[in-house]
Amino acid sequence: MELYDLAFASAELQCAGAMLDYAERDAPPAERAFKEQLAMAFCAEAAANFHQRLRLRPAAYGLTLADLPDDHVAFTERYLSPAHLAAVGEAFRARDGVLPVDHLDNEKAMIRDTFRQFAEERVAPLAEEVHREDRTVPDAIIDGLRELGCFGLCVPARYGGLQPDEHEDSLGMVVVTEELSRASLGAAGSLITRPEIMVRALLEGGTEEQKQRWLPGLAAGDPLCA
Repeated sequence: MELYDLAFASAELQCAGAMLDYAERDAPPAERAFKEQLAMAFCAEAAANFHQRLRLRPAAYGLTLADLPDDHVAFTERYLSPAHLAAVGEAFRARDGVLPVDHLDNEKAMIRDTFRQFAEERVAPLAEEVHREDRTVPDAIIDGLRELGCFGLCVPARYGGLQPDEHEDSLGMVVVTEELSRASLGAAGSLITRPEIMVRALLEGGTEEQKQRWLPGLAAGDPLCA
């Protein structure tokens, strides 16, 4: 449990650092102010979560409560206050969910636009029925994702996927998951995270024969991972 908490905290703090870098990029004054609001809210949540994890079991980390001062409280109370979060939400809604100063390159921006359109046109009209009536994900969504190569985003190119063989590139997965989840996490966004778990397990621990047998099919969305 301690290793999990430390790994999670480390990832969250690294993300907080990335948010600060994002906020510091050049932008017009109004956009820079919005980026700073967003970054501060994220960093405050990361700081609060970090301290909470340590305070639950300080002895497990070789600490005592005396080693954990409350000097973060003023920061977290300010930037996690209902007023600050409401201001961020209103600003984000006014921008139609678009972040200022696009940080994606042309390829990732094209991927984002493609899957945003798919989510709006193919997923959103079906999402409410799927959730309210507890239906299985319609073939119209699954077949569309197959056509877009969605299931191959986490599979290396040498096995029929879209992931570069030379290095890992998870940003495409993040962008696609985010755009599909705008319409529905359950009916679309989570569909590509399930095969990713299987793909990573095969790449890390599978034999070459197992990789050759399963990865091309997973990249094509056949079979699907439950």
